[in-house]
Amino acid sequence: LKSGNKYKGVETFTIVRNPYDRMIAEYYDFFDRLRDRKLERGDADGIERDLNSPKELHKWVRDAIRTSRHEGTCYQGHCIEFYKYVYSKEGEQLVDHVLKYENLQTDFDDLMAQYGIPLSL
Repeated sequence: LKSGNKYKGVETFTIVRNPYDRMIAEYYDFFDRLRDRKLERGDADGIERDLNSPKELHKWVRDAIRTSRHEGTCYQGHCIEFYKYVYSKEGEQLVDHVLKYENLQTDFDDLMAQYGIPLSL
C-alpha cells in the first residue's frame, strides 16, 4: 500500500501462494485463456501446444520476468511479489493474518475458530 495502512484497527487476512506453484498455475491459465479467446474468434491457429514442454515453460517464464522488469508487473499482476501486499515500504506488516494457499483449509478453519466464527472451507 502506498500511503500507509488504510486497514489499521481492522482485523485483516490475506492468502499467499508458493511463488513456484503460483507461476505454474498462471502458465496453464494463460494458455487456457488464450485458447478460449482464439476459439471465440474462430481462430484455431497456434492453439495446439505442448504445455508440458520444458522449453515452452522456460520461454514463458523468461518472457514474464522480462515483462515484469520493464513494466513492473506481468500477466495481470501475477508477478508482483506477495510481500508488497503484506508489508509497507517501511517493513510494517499491513495484514494481521497471512494464510498459505497450500494449507488453506487448515489455516482458514483455524482463523475462523480463533475469532469464534462458525465457518469452514
